[in-house]
Amino acid sequence: MTTEEWIKVVEEGLKIGIKEWEIGGGGEPFMHGNGKTVIEIIEMVKNYGGGCRIELSTNGTLFSPEVIESFVELEVDSIIVGIDGPNVATHDYLRGFEGSFDKVTKNIELFNKIKDEKKSDKPNISVHAVLCKKNYKKIPEMVTLMKKLKVSAFAIKRLIEGEGNKNVIDKIKLSSKNFEYVKSRARYFKFLTKKYKIPTFFFEGVDLDFENYKLKIPRGVSINENKQNLKGSNFLDMFLSLSCFDPWYRIFIDPYGRIKFCNCFTGEFLETFENLSEAWSSKYFEDIRKAIIEKKLSDFCFDSKNGCDRTRDIKKRFLEFLKEINTTDNPNKIKTQ
Repeated sequence: MTTEEWIKVVEEGLKIGIKEWEIGGGGEPFMHGNGKTVIEIIEMVKNYGGGCRIELSTNGTLFSPEVIESFVELEVDSIIVGIDGPNVATHDYLRGFEGSFDKVTKNIELFNKIKDEKKSDKPNISVHAVLCKKNYKKIPEMVTLMKKLKVSAFAIKRLIEGEGNKNVIDKIKLSSKNFEYVKSRARYFKFLTKKYKIPTFFFEGVDLDFENYKLKIPRGVSINENKQNLKGSNFLDMFLSLSCFDPWYRIFIDPYGRIKFCNCFTGEFLETFENLSEAWSSKYFEDIRKAIIEKKLSDFCFDSKNGCDRTRDIKKRFLEFLKEINTTDNPNKIKTQ
């Protein structure tokens, strides 16, 4: 899509009330329009008013000091940076770009410096790493680097086939033996992240506890059949059984202008659409929502059983909300069985 087409989409989205924006996927955003497209979009969203939130995913190498200062002043909410190794040798090898590690770490340090000068806590800088044969034994060093860079969070995902050159992926993807090593060190990884107070998330194929995911319902939280109380326990059971909520609150547009509900979804796109409102109420989205409710999305979803990190977080927060309003002194208490 051209810069003009992206701007048109953003303008429409702002008018219909979209409050949260994520820029990333399909290549480095700063490569589009010599970096002007992403800057213009961020300025539009943050200057629009109404408390819009925006998140940018980037390799972190193409920031200029002027852009960094501008993003701090605009109070860009979140920037996710990709760092795949704790040092020059590992990161630059995996990124295929000499000098990448030095550039991204220096840019994060400059963000921290300018934020301190302007007494701002935004943007939150977090780091995502892709786990592979070249770095799976270096997670402790990565956590130490995160502490040095003062990032707000660190997330690790497993290398997924289909996300790049197949020949390269076959050489560096984790073997079952490699992954067993990672699982054997899970408790130590958790100890380090707690020690350094760095929220760390393992997702898309890597469970933080490396066990079967089980969602624990807080004690005292159960819902009766009163339809005024969230349609009763049937609703709660149905809600917690869903593997994905994305098509009820998210819309993803790829660099070619095609729509789907999630950037990780490997099924069909919505190829053509007149506007965002039409796409949202289209048969494409209705069919996806129905497939999720009927548990027929397994062929296209990476983790159709447990759900991705977003789904788990929504369920967790929902149960925490139920626990909070279920206190004895709360006038809105939900009746329990």
